[in-house]
Amino acid sequence: MDIQVPRIDGRTRMGDIPHSIIDGDTGNEIGTIVCGQGTWLTNKRFHSRTISLFNGKFRGSFETHAECVAFAKGVEAAINQMMGATERSKDHPSAKGYYEFRHVEPSA
Repeated sequence: MDIQVPRIDGRTRMGDIPHSIIDGDTGNEIGTIVCGQGTWLTNKRFHSRTISLFNGKFRGSFETHAECVAFAKGVEAAINQMMGATERSKDHPSAKGYYEFRHVEPSA
């Protein structure tokens, strides 16, 4: 799985238009990102970007594009881990200093 979050320019932020988030491996739409104008309400700022993945199963509101990408990559890593994806690509190298544990079934 390779989640690709599109970069949104300032012109489309005004209309709260949802933009598709695509899985780079399959080409399917897996979520949306909506960028609006952040608002203030008595010393509290509401985030301007809302990202929703897999029919709202994973949702988050963030202030910057980098935070949205980090959220999407975290979801991607969790799903790849659950699916048992053992392929490592150049774009996603394994972290140094961590051990990879394997589940071994006891023999009968």
